[in-house]
Amino acid sequence: MLKLNPNYMDFKKGLKPSLLTLAAAFVLLVLSPASLKPSFLPDFIKDSQFSLGLDLQGGSQLDYQIDLRKVEDSDKASVIDGITNIINKRVNKLGVSEPNIYTSKVADEQHIIVELAGVNDLEEAKQRVGKTIQLEFKESNNNISDNQIKEIEEESKQVYAEISTNPENFALISQREQKANPQKVFFQEIDYTFESELTNPELLSTLKGMEANSVYKDLLNNDFGLTFINGRIEPLQGYAALKLIDKKLADKTITEERSIKAKKILITHQESENFANDELSKQDARNLANEIAKNLKDGSTSFNDAVKEHSKDITTNKVAGELKNPISVNSPYPQELIDLAQTIQEPGSIEILETSNGVEVYEFGEIKEKTENIVSENQYKYELLVFSTTPNPWKDTKLNGQYFKRAATAFDQYGKPFVQIEFTPEGGELFAEITERNIQKQVAIFVGGEEISAPVVQQKIVGGTAQITNPNFTQESAQELTTNLNTGAIPAPINLVGQYTIGPNLGKLALDTSLQAALVGLLILIGYMMFLYSKAGFKANIALLSYASLLLFLIKVNLHTLVALIIAFVIYGVLFKKVLDSKEKFFEKFFSILVATFSLFFLTYLLSVSVTLTLAGIAGIVLSIGMAVDANVLIFERIKEEMQNEKNNLKAIEKGFQRAWSSIRDSNYSSLITCGILYYFGTSIIKGFALTLSAGILISMFSAVVITRKLITYKATKTTNDFGSKKIKKFNFNFIQNFNKTSILSGVLILIALVSFATNGLKLGIDFKGGTLIEIQTENEVKEDVIKSYVNEFSEEQNLLKGSVNTSGENSYQIKLDYIDEITHQKFKNGLSQEIEQEITETRFENVGASVSKTLANKAFISLTIALLAIILYIAISFREIPQEYNPFKFGLAAIVALVHDVVITLGIFSLFGIEIDILFITALLTILGFSVHDTIVVFDRIRENLLKIKKSETLEDVSNAALNETLTRSINTSISTLITLLSLFILGAASIKYFILALIIGILVGTYSSIFIAAPTMIKINKK
Repeated sequence: MLKLNPNYMDFKKGLKPSLLTLAAAFVLLVLSPASLKPSFLPDFIKDSQFSLGLDLQGGSQLDYQIDLRKVEDSDKASVIDGITNIINKRVNKLGVSEPNIYTSKVADEQHIIVELAGVNDLEEAKQRVGKTIQLEFKESNNNISDNQIKEIEEESKQVYAEISTNPENFALISQREQKANPQKVFFQEIDYTFESELTNPELLSTLKGMEANSVYKDLLNNDFGLTFINGRIEPLQGYAALKLIDKKLADKTITEERSIKAKKILITHQESENFANDELSKQDARNLANEIAKNLKDGSTSFNDAVKEHSKDITTNKVAGELKNPISVNSPYPQELIDLAQTIQEPGSIEILETSNGVEVYEFGEIKEKTENIVSENQYKYELLVFSTTPNPWKDTKLNGQYFKRAATAFDQYGKPFVQIEFTPEGGELFAEITERNIQKQVAIFVGGEEISAPVVQQKIVGGTAQITNPNFTQESAQELTTNLNTGAIPAPINLVGQYTIGPNLGKLALDTSLQAALVGLLILIGYMMFLYSKAGFKANIALLSYASLLLFLIKVNLHTLVALIIAFVIYGVLFKKVLDSKEKFFEKFFSILVATFSLFFLTYLLSVSVTLTLAGIAGIVLSIGMAVDANVLIFERIKEEMQNEKNNLKAIEKGFQRAWSSIRDSNYSSLITCGILYYFGTSIIKGFALTLSAGILISMFSAVVITRKLITYKATKTTNDFGSKKIKKFNFNFIQNFNKTSILSGVLILIALVSFATNGLKLGIDFKGGTLIEIQTENEVKEDVIKSYVNEFSEEQNLLKGSVNTSGENSYQIKLDYIDEITHQKFKNGLSQEIEQEITETRFENVGASVSKTLANKAFISLTIALLAIILYIAISFREIPQEYNPFKFGLAAIVALVHDVVITLGIFSLFGIEIDILFITALLTILGFSVHDTIVVFDRIRENLLKIKKSETLEDVSNAALNETLTRSINTSISTLITLLSLFILGAASIKYFILALIIGILVGTYSSIFIAAPTMIKINKK
């Protein structure tokens, strides 16, 4: 018989602890501060640090929507990639450390999110990053076809339909359209104009019939005056959407300037410009004029006779020299005559005036002095979006920035700068085709919608290069254009639709307070576990600290992808074997293998990428700590139960772990489903929360069933008892019989919530209705009323809904307005600074367009719906083996009733107290769903376990009541342990997530109540039907 070498056996026995020690040392090295790390360590360990989100370190997030409407479906993916690469180039030029740029699909729109930490000049960054350097080549065009007019009409109707559903975004939509097609779409913002000054009769008639702040019921088709484009004045006619911002009756001052009638005799001479007379010299003409003036004054001749005899002005001779119009400051006469007329005080005055036409003798007549009359007249302030049907001198070609390769500044033989551009091979072929069909015709080059040059093509141009020339080019402007083209000739317009900015001091404060709060919560939780479970509690705390260390390690570490993959595969192999060796049913094994496979990719990602930590992410970590404690509570309570029936405590421990596993598995898997939905449908903030919570759930399961198990079973014997007293407090409440009483309480709470929804509604934040949030810090204290007064005046001046102001700290104020563009944003800040007579620091700025907000609302609804359906399905499958007379889907349905109960009451509390609902609140709701179903599944799992051994004398009510009493201690302890961590965050944490934490606290309290008093009784009621 083959015997193994004892040395080998000793080696194998010591290998596992050695590997664990090395792994622990590696984790601690990565987590230790940089100042404590030895210099000989590899760079990936020495340089590892937590990657902080913008809300923790300060910075800006810019949300750009890509306008892909004119891009073929087959080209959209490459255009998006191209724009992403271009923006990367532009951001790199800014010198920002570790920018984060990624794409995001919001409904049917494609967005590019640019996150910039520590940028010094945000306005410069926005100008550089968001500049639409669209390079376009266009052919000459002299007419517009009926089909083109029809296309313009259809396009205008599509935009009008969007405007009709979002009238508050008329300006934003209009600006987007003008940016997308600056040659054919024109947006005009007309300030208050008097009715008498509106020269378009149809436009005036339409405005008269409209209400303020409304969009006209149809498109207008008219002539809208003239517009200046590409150096030319062109008629503006076509289809237009009209929005009347405001109309009001105002006093109009009608001024009649001083005027005086006059007659003229023109005496020409040899030097006259327009009426040369060879007979008289200039001096002779003067002498004659003086003689005529003398005769007119003494009455020896009449003015009419003098005109007939001497005047050479054929325009006035037929009317006795009388000027057609009186002379006033606005009359069409030479300035010297106007100035002379202003000095005349008496009718009948005779004056001589020398002009370039000759010597003129005037007799001034009736004088009307200046008058001012005040009349009341309507004024209109409106916005107009015109889709022009005026023939465009240029028509599009397929050649644009998509086929651009590079640009360089060069100089011609005369030293004039020009820009040499090179195309891709496909672009070169297109350029050759364009030039071939336009010989002796102009081809225009447009950059960013502006015509730069339009040379006449002399011959077909091959070789894939072209020159951009402009007589106004300087070396600097040519080089700037070259730089702009090389950093990105964007093939499709991009529009800034959202912005989030937080100052570095506010970010640091949020980080410090959140970490302090998390630490306090963790310490209290450690003490609570020691109080509950004595030595076992101490061991659970070691497992909890191990859990926290592993989670922080995964968030911080940044390994090479291959190394990460190897580690993940080793863990996957261990998990896969454990699942195969387990005694679970097929579905449970299958689902566990799915989770293990997900863990393979998820762990690879976490190990190879430094996860960006946000405030919501910290909340996810804190919540997952509470859920990790829950797993330990489940295990310990089951072990204590088994100790009541088992004399051998070692067997009781083993059975406790086995019987707690199904509850741990099902409750955590349901929470993972919620996290997956959060990540898929969520924004970047929600994704950060879902990511950390998912990692926390997976590690907490590992911590509970591996680390805690090893610690509890280490050196355990048949008589070992680390749990203090074996006695379990047994409850005997009749929850099912008292359902009618508890349902009354729930009914009252739900009724209050519904009444509040009907009367108060939900106070939606800018995430869901669009708008602007500005937080400012002043050097000295300012009365809130002063800022409120300015905000109200500014809102009225800009035709915004009334804004709000709240004090958010010492000399700190939070201001909310309707959505404003960057120009209005700067105007607001400058005006406020002047109003309060001191400098202000903007510590936070959020700007969300309505299109983004509506998409977020849709995403929130979809997330909630899918989460509910997924939970029903999972519970139904997990409970499939209960006796046939009970429907497993009804367990899932009862869980959903409890979840809806929790959501409605939580929403009702927020509605009742007017607390604002933002995207983080929806995250909280989804987390509440996860926690509540987590609690409910633990109860249902015990009901399932009891149903499998039900006695003939027992009913579903008896089994359910017993299960509720058996799990009551666990339900209360789990809620308390989770609330400890959340309360510390609520009291000590960052102000920006206080209401998010409050929603979680309310949800957990209500969820604990519903899992005990609502879910099981509802399941019984449903099963009876």
